[in-house]
Amino acid sequence: MAINFDHTILAAHDSHASAVFLTQVLGLPEPRRWGPFDMVVADNNP
Repeated sequence: MAINFDHTILAAHDSHASAVFLTQVLGLPEPRRWGPFDMVVADNNP
């Protein structure tokens, strides 16, 4: 199943922990740091 997100920014007290949780729940690769953000990269090629 493909999971698609496009530039979604969510506020969180601990953005890294939230990003790690999201990747684990959705079965995605570990988040990457980009500036002040922890990026969750999804499969955006349907």
